[in-house]
Amino acid sequence: ALKMSRLFREGVKQMPKPMKTCRRCEKSKPVHEFPKRPDMRDGYGSWCYQCHAERAAQWNIGNRQGVT
Repeated sequence: ALKMSRLFREGVKQMPKPMKTCRRCEKSKPVHEFPKRPDMRDGYGSWCYQCHAERAAQWNIGNRQGVT
């Protein structure tokens, strides 16, 4: 049983990570770089975290009049 568990752990380490393509930057990235979205078919958002951050920064620059 001990030998099987070691083989299982080694197999898990070699499994490929699921990938997803960002709809904004069009780069293929691991799914852990996308926000979780239970309402989406695959359970992840369509924009990666980096694209979300860039868009938020752009929005903040264009909407500073409300900030004192």
